[in-house]
Amino acid sequence: LISNPVHPRYVLHVCPFLSLQWSPSMAARLSLFRRIKGKFCAKFFSMSVVDTKLGKSLRGLGFKTEDIHEVLGAPKYKQLLTKDISEVPESITLEIMGILSVASKPSEENAETILKRKARAIFAYGTLRADYSPTGDKWGVTAGGGCKWTHAEVLGFNLYQEPKLYYPYATKASSSGSKIIGTLLSWPSDEKKFVAKLQECNSIEGYDPSSNSGLYKRVIVNAIPLDSKEKTPVEAYMYYQEKSNERIKTSKHFADGDWLKPQGTTETAKEYLGEKK
Repeated sequence: LISNPVHPRYVLHVCPFLSLQWSPSMAARLSLFRRIKGKFCAKFFSMSVVDTKLGKSLRGLGFKTEDIHEVLGAPKYKQLLTKDISEVPESITLEIMGILSVASKPSEENAETILKRKARAIFAYGTLRADYSPTGDKWGVTAGGGCKWTHAEVLGFNLYQEPKLYYPYATKASSSGSKIIGTLLSWPSDEKKFVAKLQECNSIEGYDPSSNSGLYKRVIVNAIPLDSKEKTPVEAYMYYQEKSNERIKTSKHFADGDWLKPQGTTETAKEYLGEKK
């Protein structure tokens, strides 16, 4: 990417009349583009991939408009622009969201800042759960040795899943009686590895510690271990989302807080919120 932040492909896609091909002379044309891109290019921008069904759904997930425009401008995604991200095949969804997460360039949380806090564990309730599969979580965070995990619960949150998406999301609950079941991940013998794993989770969730924007927020919670008689709460990092009531109402609610429970629940969030027809 070049400064301010306009990428050559962005220029070619939005204002193709400025160039036929990228070359050193593009600098002059790029300068011209920056001078006129206000209201004039806003017209082109409003008709761009950002305002397609796919673009709008990605904006709804918190990704930046300019990043969506850059990524979805690729010809390979042209046939998907009429679909919501929830309707796109999982492998392509992971690809698009992965590229957008990298494009957002979240600032890295340094080790010193992390280790100043007491928390040395991560509470995972979805695809990061250590019991997600026989080999561990979906992303490989628990792989590589040294990870110790146990089932745990966290109070004060509700668990939902949007239609057709392959992962759940947590939101803060109005009642402290609400809970989420998951796994508590720790690397007790290696603080450096814990730091690296937390930074990896930040990247997976697109969490930027220096910004309030983005799909996921992060908080330190008290997770209560469930696999032993010892019930002393453990401080742990947990990622969650802030959703509008309209988005929550269309989501599936996991009343018992356990995403991997076989039977799940057929109760929708709208029903849970007391709005049964």
